[in-house]
Amino acid sequence: MRKLKNHINQKLIAIAVLLLLAISIGYAALSTTLQINGTANIASNSWLVYFTNVQVTTGSSTATQVPTTSGTSTTNLTWEVNLNTPGDFYEYYVDVKNDGTIDAMIGSLSNTSLTTNQAKYLNYNVTYDDGATIEQYDKLDSGDMVTLKVRVEYKTDLNPEDLPSDPSTVTLTYTSNYVQADRNAKARNRNGTPVGYAVQIYGINEDVDGNGETLGLTFGPATGANYNNSYITHEYVETSSGSGIYNVKIITHTVAANGNESTTEEYLTNSASENVTRTEAQKNKYNKNLHEMTWAQIAQVSDKTEFLDCMLCGDTKKVELALNDTIGTGRTYNQYGDGAGTLDGAINQYYRMWNPAYNSPSTTRNNSAVGTGVTLDSNEINSGSNARNAGGYSVSHIRATLIGENSKTNIGYAGDVNLSEATSLYSCLPNTLKNVITAKKVKYVTGSSSSNYSLNDDITDKIWAFSQREMYGNGQDSGTTTEGLGNDGHGYSKFASTDSKYYISSYDNNSSSPQRVCYNESGNTYSWWLRSPCLDYTVRLYCVMGGGYFGRYFSCYNGYGLAFGFCIK
Repeated sequence: MRKLKNHINQKLIAIAVLLLLAISIGYAALSTTLQINGTANIASNSWLVYFTNVQVTTGSSTATQVPTTSGTSTTNLTWEVNLNTPGDFYEYYVDVKNDGTIDAMIGSLSNTSLTTNQAKYLNYNVTYDDGATIEQYDKLDSGDMVTLKVRVEYKTDLNPEDLPSDPSTVTLTYTSNYVQADRNAKARNRNGTPVGYAVQIYGINEDVDGNGETLGLTFGPATGANYNNSYITHEYVETSSGSGIYNVKIITHTVAANGNESTTEEYLTNSASENVTRTEAQKNKYNKNLHEMTWAQIAQVSDKTEFLDCMLCGDTKKVELALNDTIGTGRTYNQYGDGAGTLDGAINQYYRMWNPAYNSPSTTRNNSAVGTGVTLDSNEINSGSNARNAGGYSVSHIRATLIGENSKTNIGYAGDVNLSEATSLYSCLPNTLKNVITAKKVKYVTGSSSSNYSLNDDITDKIWAFSQREMYGNGQDSGTTTEGLGNDGHGYSKFASTDSKYYISSYDNNSSSPQRVCYNESGNTYSWWLRSPCLDYTVRLYCVMGGGYFGRYFSCYNGYGLAFGFCIK
């Protein structure tokens, strides 16, 4: 019986195989041809990475062949120098510029390694201008530029046996191969971590320069939800297929510490809580996101109001600050987002004071924190202990911190250190931004009471502190400040309430004003200085408080957050 059973199973298996074969053959007889046809319209682009702007360091040995550049075609530099005695050096700086429309990165690089004997008497390095190491995958955005430093030096810390016995020629070669940026691209190293400072558009054609000419875009700190590890973009969603009418969708991108990104979406609404719509023509014209554009690209359209929708949407962009030893050392809360809206922890506290404290109104400064025996003039003498300076914003400590310029050159800050443009907060901005900033006429108030004050407009600055009027409009807190009286600025469109179409609009200073909230480098809300004085209190000035509304009880010797603005055209 067992043999018979096995025999039956074998037959069943054989039949099953034959059926499968028959099915396979049956399907093989059928045939279907699938075809996909398409047309791709390729936009024109350009690739242009080159050397430009060679600057030899003062004190360098005279080169027998000087490195030179010519237009946009220079991709090789050749130089030759004789180093005759220990201590001789040759050093120069050269810019690498990406004038194409495609982001680039370093695909590979190589640098001459000195032999063991050569390294005993010679130093040779190619770095970024701040001394940071150049690495593979360092990114160079379209329109951006980095500066390299090349230095060769005859060492001075030599042993007699290390000196070369005969004249010798050392060939030094550095090669950096730029390729199209991909997912491996990364921000370049910096000697000192950059305090990312997030900004967004506050106004279009609402400020003027020193000649009264209208400026294009005014930027200020990213406020409300636009802080730290997030950034805002927008896109257009057609209301119905073929309608040609689009709703404006706001997208908040939140980036975790590991770089993973999540998004939340909402539609832009006007003051009547109705969705804001755009025609197809507007969509095609205004579809630009600050987060993805270079400063050069932004400047090209800044006076044509093409960023109207970006301002409405509150799009943000990060400014990377390379803080210096005088102002402070950098730190970043989250390297993937758009940075902090205010700067506090990374900046030396003395540089965040409106006016440093000193003991009494006199012609000398007596506080050890800010230097001793420094002569003051009548504009700087206090009306009382720890009061603000009589000269107002123009000679304030905060202004000197921002731009490094002060009409009183004998003022010492944070000890006996004098700030200059080279050590100011402005100096920490990237060159690509400084190249497109246009200075704004800054109005400020001086005086001792709401019935005895003056409006001044004799300064024109590249970056500045905002006024209480610019943040909160007319008629706020009348009687104890100049707002609505002195006109030290105007209310920016971004913060207007009546029929406003601007993102997260709120106005009343007696209620929460989330659009004015700024966050510091640690991710916490933080109070930040305004340039308006509280005239009836000579020791106090105005700040935006952590809740977003203004406060007038901020003593001038305290170190609050800095949040500067700037204009480009």
